[in-house]
Amino acid sequence: MEVVFVPGVKHGGDIYSIAREYGFKPEDILDFSGNINPLGMPESVKRAIIENLDILSKYPDPEYLDLRQAIYKYSGVRPENIIVGNGGTELISLFFKILNPRSGLILMPTYSEYEREIMINGGRYEYYRLKEERDFVPEVDDIINCIAGHDLLVVCNPNNPTGQAIYTDDMIKILAKAKKCGCFVFVDETYVEFVEDIDSVSAARLVNEFDNLFIIRGISKFFGTPGLRIGYGLTSNKEIMEKMLFIKDPWTVSSIAQVAGQAVFGDIEYQERSKKLIREEREYISKEMSRFTNIKAYNTTANFFLCKILDNHSASALREHLLRYAMDVRDASNFPYLSDAFFRFCILDREDNEKLIKLLNVFFN
Repeated sequence: MEVVFVPGVKHGGDIYSIAREYGFKPEDILDFSGNINPLGMPESVKRAIIENLDILSKYPDPEYLDLRQAIYKYSGVRPENIIVGNGGTELISLFFKILNPRSGLILMPTYSEYEREIMINGGRYEYYRLKEERDFVPEVDDIINCIAGHDLLVVCNPNNPTGQAIYTDDMIKILAKAKKCGCFVFVDETYVEFVEDIDSVSAARLVNEFDNLFIIRGISKFFGTPGLRIGYGLTSNKEIMEKMLFIKDPWTVSSIAQVAGQAVFGDIEYQERSKKLIREEREYISKEMSRFTNIKAYNTTANFFLCKILDNHSASALREHLLRYAMDVRDASNFPYLSDAFFRFCILDREDNEKLIKLLNVFFN
């Protein structure tokens, strides 16, 4: 067996490296690269952690029954079709190891871990290119025509970094075609809660209908708790679920994380407040970015914007400029099909968004 070295890819949100390199304190960095809810950790989670510290003296429930029940009430997917893990990354790795795809089709540009996992497990993959000239909007009929010959289709929905989404009615068509072709569909819904109408995009209600569907979600982005490391997968495929549970390490989600997770999924007030903030700030940023003649900001359904620089400036130069002010955006040039003209930034609160717009004006004008 040939051993393939897959180099690590830098992701957004690495405030610690920036702090060390530029001499800032991590907490002083305005991080527009991490795509995390600006409201931060919910107060309900803080209370749950403080009130349940003694639980750390006990082993976690290895079946995560209470946590899966909370996810069921939140997502509508039955507990037996839910698997939880130490962040989405653990479950991505487990799923790809179990499925062991020989030929994957990945909608690109997107998150890099999918192709990495296919390579680690000895498979090959092809890119389906989301066209810049179509503003990266997926061409569903064309995607469907490309499924045959692949045993895995990978979709990030909404997609990172483009912000575009495939809507549920179209996902049904994709899943039906994939099932006929013997193809599994992996859908990463990390950003789906930021969508204005989650039911129009999420495939969660399709889990019972299609056993060739695996959905990954987490609490890092929308619930502002990346340090808790809780991810969950949704599938009605009993064979896949049983195999994942069989090889999964025990106790990968801590006792305190389980308690915090139960609190976060039941915090309706936080969820509604988050959606309101993101909706208002998405509209504000869209309006402000439309004033730039040398930047194209693509429409987005998520909590971040992909932008293209239209003059001779580069994304790397822009990022260096912003870092002088302890502000970070994502240079998107290491995504396939994106050049050094592309950068991505996420939505923060109004005060911080105004600071970014002001510094963009300084740099470009």
